[in-house]
Amino acid sequence: PLAPCSSGGGVLGAAGPQTGHTVAAAPFASTLYPSALANKIANSDLNGATAEIGATFNSSVDSACLGAGTRFYYGLDNATPAGRINLLVVVLHELGHGFGFLSFTNEATGAYANGIPDVWARFMRDRTQNLTWFQMSAAQRAASAINVNNLLWDGPNVRIASSFLIAGREAATGRVELFTPNPVQPG
Repeated sequence: PLAPCSSGGGVLGAAGPQTGHTVAAAPFASTLYPSALANKIANSDLNGATAEIGATFNSSVDSACLGAGTRFYYGLDNATPAGRINLLVVVLHELGHGFGFLSFTNEATGAYANGIPDVWARFMRDRTQNLTWFQMSAAQRAASAINVNNLLWDGPNVRIASSFLIAGREAATGRVELFTPNPVQPG
């Protein structure tokens, strides 16, 4: 069971890399990379016996914690019935986090994990401050984490591929908005 889980909403699952690594051959020196990406860059298993991804899914969903009749749909046909939550979609989303689509930075304090910037800090740009998280102080990062609709992903491939988006895209640059609610909502 994962909390919260009520008719008002809940946590469906959570996943993330088990570790992060700095990698000599990486594009950015002294930068933390999530384990799966670090392994790819290093062409080596940097975790040894430790799994790359930790994932948990809410077992209470099928016990109606989200409301009467609401439960996971286990089909693979994308024909999710009303009142059901497609588990495959949830799993794929969470695996994205496990592969490293997240920041190790503490959103509430702006502090880097172990004092080392992560690769995401290099590509998260605050529209108001016109700085990346890598260029900011911890206090500036904490302010940016709740700067609603003003924190953008600034990766070159995303800028090129984002043209299909109708909302959440900065038209002039192709940068894409990241989720930055105020107050902070971890995960």
